[in-house]
Amino acid sequence: MLAYVPTNDASDGKYRKIKVEVKNGDKLRVSAKAGYWATEK
Repeated sequence: MLAYVPTNDASDGKYRKIKVEVKNGDKLRVSAKAGYWATEK
């Protein structure tokens, strides 16, 4: 399991892409979101 904490803490309602890569992960499968919406405060 992998956790993600964004470094951009702006609450501007914009969409932010996430890219997950595994080095030398020939037998691994990654299931991840493509991104998230930064909720507006």
